[in-house]
Amino acid sequence: SRYFTFYQKVLDAANKNDPEIKACILLYSDATSMAPVRAKIHPALIGMSTREHTIREFAAKGMKQLGYWEHQLDQWYPLPRHYPHAMAEKLRDLHRIGVREYFGEVYTIGAANSPKQYILGRLLWDLKSDPDELLAEYCDKGFGPKAGPYVKKYYDLWEKICIRENEANKGKGKISIRSYGAEKFIGLRHGDIEAMEKQLF
Repeated sequence: SRYFTFYQKVLDAANKNDPEIKACILLYSDATSMAPVRAKIHPALIGMSTREHTIREFAAKGMKQLGYWEHQLDQWYPLPRHYPHAMAEKLRDLHRIGVREYFGEVYTIGAANSPKQYILGRLLWDLKSDPDELLAEYCDKGFGPKAGPYVKKYYDLWEKICIRENEANKGKGKISIRSYGAEKFIGLRHGDIEAMEKQLF
């Protein structure tokens, strides 16, 4: 509450000089990750969070301007993380509760995750876009219209593996994003690699 009282006083003073002034705060640390009990949230304050539940808590508390700071740290995973449909669903849901800012923390973009980043960029431009159509567009442009459909099927298989992993690990507690443990391979099934090779070769 002390932090948000401080922000309120500073923004009240600043808005006397310029009514359009905004301030952005990262709702991340112990001091600011929970909505204040006593202090009011200033309407000129934009809250950014890496956690969806924190965003929902502040939205329920009345914060009018919200942002999502997303970690897409694919370099810490031994397998490609391809989940365009889940990503689209999440972005649309966050938009419905008031999220208007987005910051993606992405360190590397390679063959494994570049389709996801392409789809992300297009979704941020138009949330109504179809992830399947965007992936087909990416594959056609990147690999040509003849090879494109086969490459899309390859990435579709990675999405199925990612869905299986998420379902298998659901409700089992937080798994470190730095982990290279066996749980990262739990979505793989016998025949998956052969099915992928069949599309590419």
